[in-house]
Amino acid sequence: MSTIITGGEKFEARVPLLIIGAGAAGLCAALAAKEASVEAVVIERDAVPAGSTALSAGLIPAAATRFQRAKGISDSAQTLAADIQRKAHGEADGAVVEAVAENSAPLIEWLSDRYDFPFDVVDNFNYPGHAALRMHGLPSRTGLELIDRLRSAVETNDIVIATERAASFRKWPMRCILATRATRATPSSGAKRSAQSSLISAAIKATARSQRRITF
Repeated sequence: MSTIITGGEKFEARVPLLIIGAGAAGLCAALAAKEASVEAVVIERDAVPAGSTALSAGLIPAAATRFQRAKGISDSAQTLAADIQRKAHGEADGAVVEAVAENSAPLIEWLSDRYDFPFDVVDNFNYPGHAALRMHGLPSRTGLELIDRLRSAVETNDIVIATERAASFRKWPMRCILATRATRATPSSGAKRSAQSSLISAAIKATARSQRRITF
């Protein structure tokens, strides 16, 4: 099980990788870091790791997945990127949009293959602005199920989550001052069994080259 730290007394620690936020993106990054043999610490402002993901429908747009092909849906990363740019009125960073679009399918299939996420394509509703049926969801179609499965996977992989903390950033290399309210460390509850997006892995490996000094 992972350790969830809730506490107020400050202490210093050095970690290879600090992930801000225990929503879907942060927990996926933590799992990818673990697979890349990088020890990460996740900090979360709220008392329970959830983020805005838990309040959403938990649907993830991904292009050219095997789930789409199984339903005869034709799609591509290029089409997804074009849809994103159109919705953003051309203001989104092109390199970021391309990276997200190209790695959307690997991310979905990684979570499915490595962590047994039972994804399926929503085929009875086309999300506005998307040229293809590409919203992938879990059976309940809730963000709560998505975040619960991610949290269970993080727990199983013994990844540390520090809750009720906020970080402020200074000049690079990053120095974080973390505000806290308690000190007790307790094992997290729950243990559902809930690889790897190349984009996430590459970012983590690059980030992990330098140590960050943090104060808890």
